[in-house]
Amino acid sequence: MREHWVRFLYDIGNGVRYRAENIESKQRKLARLQAEVKALKAEIADDENDLLTYVSTDWNQDEIHDAQAKQKKHGTKEAYHDAVNKQYRHSLTA
Repeated sequence: MREHWVRFLYDIGNGVRYRAENIESKQRKLARLQAEVKALKAEIADDENDLLTYVSTDWNQDEIHDAQAKQKKHGTKEAYHDAVNKQYRHSLTA
């Protein structure tokens, strides 16, 4: 990790040095976390592929694609409106 530019100034005090070290520490932490996120994304992709292979033995591709489409729709405005309409229809029949 590169040193903070403040370290190249002459006669910096301990307060300034401490702040530069704090920034450097945060930059190291950020780099470590980015590497961890990259590794987790790779693990998730592997797990997704394994799961797809596993469920492909019991469900056909159309069923899997329907489930994936529902997952993408879940949490969207369209899903919210569908839930509200379902509640409304249920209140009419109750």
